[in-house]
Amino acid sequence: MSALLRASLLVLLCAVAVGIYWNYDGFDPESVRGATVVITGCSTGIGEEMAYQYARLGAKILITARRENRLKEVRDHI
Repeated sequence: MSALLRASLLVLLCAVAVGIYWNYDGFDPESVRGATVVITGCSTGIGEEMAYQYARLGAKILITARRENRLKEVRDHI
């Protein structure tokens, strides 16, 4: 087997291994259930969406934001 062919096979094998690693989803939603999660900046945007998602997964959440009226709206929606 030529050196070029061996090198090509090695590169292909490494590419497949990296692809498998990147596509592995090791997140277990049950690990969040009952956990306490502190989320800051939940009046809008990513923080608000994280609060909704963690609440959906069954986590106990503590939310903070600068705008109290908007924070209360998020709390009521959860």
